[in-house]
Order: sequence, then C-alpha cells, then structure tokens
Amino acid sequence: MKEARNAMRAAISDRDRMWREVEVRIFSRQRPSRK
Repeated sequence: MKEARNAMRAAISDRDRMWREVEVRIFSRQRPSRK
C-alpha cells in the first residue's frame, strides 16, 4: 500500500513538473523578447 502511494505521488510530481515546463515555455513564448 505504501509503495503504491509513493508511486502515485512520484507520478503526480512528474506530471506537475512536465506541466510547469510547458507553462514556462508558453509564457516565455508569449512574453515579448527584449534581445
């Protein structure tokens, strides 16, 4: 039971990390570049 909970938590953290990367990519694309 504890192992399944840990695996589920790891999967959720992986998904959150992926979504955070996607959000950062979208925001960086929307933000006007000042280079």
